[in-house]
Amino acid sequence: MNEDSAMLQVVDRGCCHLALVGRVTYANCRGLDTFISRVLADTDITDVVADLRRTSYLDSTVLGLLATIASGLETKNGHRAVLICAEGDVSILLKSLALDSVFDMLEQSDDTVLEDFQPIADASSQARPTVRVLLKAHRALLDLSDENRGRFQSVVSCLEEEART
Repeated sequence: MNEDSAMLQVVDRGCCHLALVGRVTYANCRGLDTFISRVLADTDITDVVADLRRTSYLDSTVLGLLATIASGLETKNGHRAVLICAEGDVSILLKSLALDSVFDMLEQSDDTVLEDFQPIADASSQARPTVRVLLKAHRALLDLSDENRGRFQSVVSCLEEEART
């Protein structure tokens, strides 16, 4: 992570609260994929709330990883993850990519205190994002809607080709 963004989390009574702050790209939050895998594998965590009220930008890989939280939680225990965002550009983006079809989405102003939240470990030692993570994230977006299939099929095809080499 850099000064322009942050990934924070706290677990409280079986609910993992994830806060993404600032301009969030996969390049500056490489630990997100590993964190999501740990959350979905942890039998004590039954719910997830993703708070994007302080998020100014999300790239497609991060959006796809968020989609994997929602689908993974529903597969794990039938619960829908909650996504909180302020009205505005991020909310419009989330809806346009059909994330509101897999999350219970709430639009609220930001009044949360993040003092109990802890940083998520970053895997910045990786020189570049792995094709596996990029492919997983973009497949998750592709599966959300027919519109996304048109938007992301060429990206997924290129990543599949790269993964084969």
